[in-house]
Amino acid sequence: MLFVTPREHDVWRLTASGLSTKEITVKLGLSRSTIWTYRDTLYSKLGVDSAILATLAAVKFGVVEVHMKPDSVTIVQSRGRTVSRRAVRSKVLSSGRKRHQMKL
Repeated sequence: MLFVTPREHDVWRLTASGLSTKEITVKLGLSRSTIWTYRDTLYSKLGVDSAILATLAAVKFGVVEVHMKPDSVTIVQSRGRTVSRRAVRSKVLSSGRKRHQMKL
């Protein structure tokens, strides 16, 4: 079972929703370094090292919902890289998680 604080949950939800650190600081009234601390702690608890993988975990745990057409391909941008949903999913699957746990 995963235990996150209410603030970690807020930061996780807003990050998974696509908000930038700056937008999250405005929305929650916290400093950037505080947001980064919450993210680092959350990533450690989730066992991930990127916002993309944290977003996939957010979908898995029901923190956010995905609304898309089944035949569409979602493009995710992170740190200047563009990654397709398929590439993200294969990275998650190759990191040791079972296929049925990461259904999108």
